[in-house]
Amino acid sequence: MAAATLDDPDYFLRHFELLCAALGRYRDLLSDAELRLIESGTLQLGPRRLLIRLLTRRGPLFRISKLRISKLSISKPSYADIDDIGNAIETLARAGFIRLGSGLDSTQIGSAFERDSADGYSINDAAKDAELASHCTRLLTKDELFSLIAELSATTVVKSLSKQALCMLADEERLWPAIWQAIRHDVLLLDAAAPFRTLKLLYFGNSWQDFSEFVVAELGHRRYENYPLDKNNRRFDSRADIELALGLSEISEILLQASELEDAALIALGERLEILDAGYQKAQDANKVLLSLCAGNALQSENAPSLQPKSPQQGKSEQGKSEQESPQQENSATESLARHGRSRRLWRLKSQLGRECERRGLHQRALALYEGIKMAPARERYARCLDALGRHDEAFAAAMALFESPLCDEEYRTSLAMLPRLAKKAGEQFQKPAVFMPRASRIALQLTRPVNAETDTGSGSGSGSGTVPGSLRPIKLEAPPKADAPLKVEAPLKVEQISCNHFKSLGFDAFHLENDFCCGLFGLALWDIIFAPVKGAFDHPFQTAPTDMYRSEFAERRAELISQRLGSLANGDLEVLDAHFCQKRGLANDWVNWQLWDEALWQRLRPYLDGKWLVSLIRHMLGSLKERRSGFADLLLIKDNTLKFVEVKGPGDRLAAHQTDWLKWLTDSGMDASVLYVEDAVEASKTANT
Repeated sequence: MAAATLDDPDYFLRHFELLCAALGRYRDLLSDAELRLIESGTLQLGPRRLLIRLLTRRGPLFRISKLRISKLSISKPSYADIDDIGNAIETLARAGFIRLGSGLDSTQIGSAFERDSADGYSINDAAKDAELASHCTRLLTKDELFSLIAELSATTVVKSLSKQALCMLADEERLWPAIWQAIRHDVLLLDAAAPFRTLKLLYFGNSWQDFSEFVVAELGHRRYENYPLDKNNRRFDSRADIELALGLSEISEILLQASELEDAALIALGERLEILDAGYQKAQDANKVLLSLCAGNALQSENAPSLQPKSPQQGKSEQGKSEQESPQQENSATESLARHGRSRRLWRLKSQLGRECERRGLHQRALALYEGIKMAPARERYARCLDALGRHDEAFAAAMALFESPLCDEEYRTSLAMLPRLAKKAGEQFQKPAVFMPRASRIALQLTRPVNAETDTGSGSGSGSGTVPGSLRPIKLEAPPKADAPLKVEAPLKVEQISCNHFKSLGFDAFHLENDFCCGLFGLALWDIIFAPVKGAFDHPFQTAPTDMYRSEFAERRAELISQRLGSLANGDLEVLDAHFCQKRGLANDWVNWQLWDEALWQRLRPYLDGKWLVSLIRHMLGSLKERRSGFADLLLIKDNTLKFVEVKGPGDRLAAHQTDWLKWLTDSGMDASVLYVEDAVEASKTANT
């Protein structure tokens, strides 16, 4: 992507055109409205500029008069570069991207967001009324709303009323349809909003990313790895996949305000999820029948006798086809991917709904939502609901499943906290495993220093300067001054860095890496596998990891590649790490922090890396990638041909469960690992003297 200045008024338009150009892999799945939006580049510049401004702003309703007067705005104008707003509006209306409000009544506004699909999402009449009120409120200023209500209301309206009070009055007197009739001639409706939402979903693979990704790339803040973004590797392979994703995205947005919904609305959302899933399955079954019929016709064609002799090349080609994966196998793999992704998205939303039901005491409803979900924390919540309903035997059995077959570390730790209590209620026995106690030592270091009353209190008395003579303050490290900020800035040193400096004074090569040690080695060892062209793993060119990175499917879908790599590492072949360190330097990767993994660290650490130990580390991390990328020891120490790992704890701090787990793993793997409890030397001396 070429570097460009954000002063360019067309930078959003340029990004939109890049997005459209990248969606060629989905053309066979797009609706007419979506195809029309992709091909909007044929419009003149003015209408295209207006279209992208509208698409990237909150809509879908806009006041036309506000667009026209935007040139007079003192702030940065939004539409000043569009020479003829009126002509641009007319062009977009003729192209079907917008509709003028003069041709719409209030009922059409309420239905503006219904998707054109038999299984689409619709809203009831009450919701439509609320939506109309919301749009009118957003379109009108307080003074405009007051004028309209004063004209339409049968009661006297006081101008001092707040906008919220005016809205309540309009609700009571049901004035919103009349208010809409009064302003609709000055309103346009962006019909392209729904197709644009679909295009963004297809490009980013989700509904929350936006054009800011293009900005980051253009400014050069990040450089990304290259991976194929083509039809063979796309996420969605049917319109049913897309419709389901859009429906789930809408429900997800509603759930952001779950606490404000009534109980009946929560139950309706759960039913909506089931309907979406059933509709998707119905569409997929129809697709299977169609594919089966097509495959049968193709098979009959292939088996029909040919009047032409086969060439040697044709014979070899057909023989090669028989040895390759069959279309049925490819379809099976695609269906498996779609099914797994659908289940995961449904499970996540059901879990959110279940949690809200729990908060309201609707444990039976929550239990029904959690049932069958194979994802954390739903299994834990399922056990808690059983307990709340007095079904203690079942709750104990559910918690034991977490203990014996945890899906992640958090499930295991949660089970340890739940089982003693549940065992007592169920009349069962449960013995907690022995707790690992890491080797520990204590040291007193100067974390603070006394404030000198003569030099540190400034002019005037000590009490008036903000510090008290003889008090303590953190040691600070003076940061280098910026070119445009000549004033000196001080940043306090953390206890980990103070401890690191202490070990350096003892002759150690000390590095404060924390999680960047284990994560960096994981990323360097598996870089090419992380970015391997796996179907559905990459949606757009701005990813720092595949979409399934922190799920069990990551290892499952790349099992053969990972097995081969671990075999090479176990045999002592570590050249792949050297290659990735040199060739990939500076490219964005979720696992490698290039600011810490510099040449000095690599050259110092490289001779001590053992292939078998590295394999053990990678296998351990693959067991729970999301959780095990944190909690690693703070310091790496190198001295006398030995690696040491130290977890640093300052005054009042204590080990977290995942930190203890890492210290145990390091110890079990043969490494020197310990925890260092640091006390403040000044405070310790003061306490001793008293």
